[in-house]
Amino acid sequence: MFSQFDKKMMRRCFTLARKGRFKVRPNPMVGAVLVKNGRVIGEGYHRYFGGPHAEVEAFQNATEDPTGATLYCNLEPCCHANKKTPPCTPLVISKKVARVVVANIDPNPDVSGKGLQQMREAGIQVESGLLQEEGAELNRVFFLNMKENRPFITLKIARSLDGFISESRDKQTWLTSEKAIKFVHRLRAAHQAVLVGAGTVRADDPQLTVRMARGPQPLRVALSASLIFSDRAQIFTDRFRDKTLIITTQQADKEKIEQLLGKGVRVESAPDLTNGNINLRLLLEILWQKFKIGSLLVEGGQQIFTNFLNERLLDELILIETPVLLGQGLPAFDRLRGHFLQLKTIKKLGPDVAIIYRKKER
Repeated sequence: MFSQFDKKMMRRCFTLARKGRFKVRPNPMVGAVLVKNGRVIGEGYHRYFGGPHAEVEAFQNATEDPTGATLYCNLEPCCHANKKTPPCTPLVISKKVARVVVANIDPNPDVSGKGLQQMREAGIQVESGLLQEEGAELNRVFFLNMKENRPFITLKIARSLDGFISESRDKQTWLTSEKAIKFVHRLRAAHQAVLVGAGTVRADDPQLTVRMARGPQPLRVALSASLIFSDRAQIFTDRFRDKTLIITTQQADKEKIEQLLGKGVRVESAPDLTNGNINLRLLLEILWQKFKIGSLLVEGGQQIFTNFLNERLLDELILIETPVLLGQGLPAFDRLRGHFLQLKTIKKLGPDVAIIYRKKER
C-alpha cells in the first residue's frame, strides 16, 4: 500500500514534469524527487529534448548522499542506449537508493518494465502503479505514440447550439467568445500540427497560429486534391509560411504544385481514394513517419470532420458549443456511423461550453 506521503511526492513529480511541456517532445514529461529520512533532498525534471533526464537532475541537485533514499519518478527510468542520452537505470543503481516508486511503466518497447527489473535484481525495492491513471493522463500523447505508432488525434469543432459551424459553406461565421478562442490557441500550442481542408482555407482564411497563448507554433497542414487556393491566403503569406504543409493527391496538377513551392511552403503527395479524397490513414502515416508529428489537431471543415469521425480516426473530440441559434447553415458533420466516444469532461468557457469526449477503450 502507498502512503499519503508517497502520493504527495508523486504529485510533486507530476508538477515538476509539467515544466517540460512543449520542450521535451517527442519525449514524455518526467519529474523526479529524492527523499531521505522523510525530507526532500533533490528534485529534477526533463527540461528539453536531448537534455538530462529527470533522475539525472534529481541526483545532481541532491543536497546530501542519496544512499538509502527513495526515488520517486512518474515514469519508469529508462534502460536503453539507442537514444541521445545515457540510460538512467545504471545511474539509479550506482547511487545505492533503497527504494524506487513510479507511477507508470514506460510503454516504449525498448524499456517496458526492463528498467524496473534491472533495479530489482540490484536489490532495490521497486514499486509501480502509484497514481498511474494521473500519470497516464499527463503523458497520454506519448503513451499512444508508443503503443500505436501514430499521432494522437484531436478533433475540435466549434458550432452553434443548433449544430451548425457556419451560415453557409463559403461564408466565415464567428461563433465563439474570446475565452473559447484562447482555449483553442492553447490547444494549438499543445499539438505539433493543425489540419484543415482547402474549403476552410478558402472560406475562413485562417492563420492557424498560436497568438493568444504561450507555446510553440504548430505545423499547419491543409488537405487539397484540387490545389485551388487564394494567392493571398494567410498560410502562404505570413511569417510562418515555412510551417505550412499542403497535402495533395499523386494526381495533382504539377504546375500548381510548383506555384505553391514557389511561395515557400511544403507540398507532399499522398495516395488518394477512388473518389479523389486523400487517404486519411496513409496521410497519418506520412505525418508520423516523415514529419515526426506526434499530435494532430483537426480544425475543419465539415467533410474533414465527417471523414475522421466515420473512419474513427480520433482519440479526443472537443465540441465547443455557443449559445447562438443560426436556424440554418452548414452542419458540423454528417450522421455518425456507430457510437465509439464517451464523455470525459465539460468546461465552461465564458458563455460557451467545451464538451470533451474520448475514444472508448477497446
